[in-house]
This record gives sequence, structure tokens and C-alpha cells, in this order.
Amino acid sequence: MDVRILAVPYDSGRRGWRMGRGPERLLEAGLEGALRARGHRVESEWVEVEESGTEVATTFQLARSLAERVRSAAPSFPLVLSGGCLLASGVLGGVGPAGVLWMDAHGDLNTPETTRSGFLDGMALAVATGRCWTGIAGTIRGFLPVPDEFVVTAGARDLDPGERAVLAQAGIPCVDALRAREEGVEAAFGPAVAALAERVDRVYLHLDLDVLDPSEARPNAFVSPGGFTLEEVEAAVRYVGSRLRVVGATLSAFDPAADAEGRVPAAAARIAAAVLEGAAGGGAG
Repeated sequence: MDVRILAVPYDSGRRGWRMGRGPERLLEAGLEGALRARGHRVESEWVEVEESGTEVATTFQLARSLAERVRSAAPSFPLVLSGGCLLASGVLGGVGPAGVLWMDAHGDLNTPETTRSGFLDGMALAVATGRCWTGIAGTIRGFLPVPDEFVVTAGARDLDPGERAVLAQAGIPCVDALRAREEGVEAAFGPAVAALAERVDRVYLHLDLDVLDPSEARPNAFVSPGGFTLEEVEAAVRYVGSRLRVVGATLSAFDPAADAEGRVPAAAARIAAAVLEGAAGGGAG
């Protein structure tokens, strides 16, 4: 498979800060070589902008640029390495209408009215589903808010009360890691993925690396117990690829400073390889 890695080294609108150092670390650790060893043809490029001085303006400027780069990468598969999660809307702008599998320890469904931290990336899925920042999100060429019924979340366990309410009211399914452990990945993901496959035939995979249980790896300071094992994440993305056409993926939120044991790059490489294996399957049709 032809793969275009798009590395976006920003966190909260700041280049090379905190999780913004993650994309470079993954590439330094040999991600390209690991994927080439599996037979993929891989090219990498950086997505950078001049910082505007404000987090919101810089982040959405990055999203606009990323949308164009994803679009121009076609027909190569876009694999995005991002410091933050909000750039998912840029990827969606580039790949066009698609369902979303959002694998993350957090809901990312806060809005400016509900957030207590003010953390923009905590609003990433809310932006993608049209709940907030709609004016500036509309400047991302090709981006359209994703309907709630086109979204599946997985691994979310560190949720604010408002996020739990949104998930319940919107009917967005959340696949629980404990269920995957007890019943198996296909049984846990099967109903939600089957319902999604009735509505869409294309899907974008968003993988915040803190979806992993901390016993597997500690990608950032926001990790919490109760996540998926590495093998479960690999199995999940392969399974989704067997049912739907995977049109793009993001690995996000890796802060090398949190990875004291140095386990994240190898885990990320395995997840990326599983994503591409699923994408190569092309869905069941």
C-alpha cells in the first residue's frame, strides 16, 4: 500500500511542545522503516504553519492545511501523526464524508460552554460532530459535521458529566474495554460496527494513544486505567477494516516525556501496521 505520513508537531497551537514532540519521536524511532518492512511504500512530510499567537487560530489554520495535504496525498493512504485531537476535522475535510471510529480514553465532547479546563482538544469530537466552533470549522475546505449516527467511540472512560450526557442523548455507542476483554473484540465491537456499516461504507479511524491501558504504555499525562490492551486495539482496527473501507487514520497525543519506559513508539508502530492491514482489506462491501 502507498502510505503518506503527515506529521503535525503541535499541541495547543504550539510547535514542538509537550505532545507536539510526539510525531518527531515516532519517526525517529523508525515508524517508516517498520511499515516498509511490511511491504508498504511510505513517504513522510511535515505539516507546519506560522503560529498566529492564539491557540484557536493556529489550530484551525493547521486543520485547513492538513485537509489540503490529505486531499493531495490521494491515492496514498493518509496516516496522520498529530500532537492533538482537534485536527481530526482537518483529516475529515480531506477524505470527505465518512463514518468515524473514535478510540480515546476521553470523550472529547466538551464545548466552550461545558469545559472546565478550557482544553481545546477536549472539544475535538464536539467540533467534528458540529456541536461547537462551527463558524471557524466551516473554513476547513471539504469538512462537514459528522452525524451522530455515523460515530462510534471506544475506550472512553475518563468522561466529564456533560460528555456522558451527550453520549446518552445522542445515542453514540461507546465500546467498553472490559467488554472486549470478557467477550472478545469482535463481540464487543460487532453491534456498533454493524450498525455503522448500514449507514456508511467509509470510515476514518482516530486513535488517541491513551486509549491503551497504562500497563501497556503511557503516552501522555492524561492516561487512566481501564483501557484496551495493544492486542485488542490491533484486533479492533483490523475488524473495522474487514467491514468498512478505512480512508484515513490519525495517531495522536503522544508526549515523549511521559513515556519513561520507552514503550510507546513500538506500540504505535504495531497499531499503524494493523490500521494499514485493515485498510488494505477494503471492507466487506
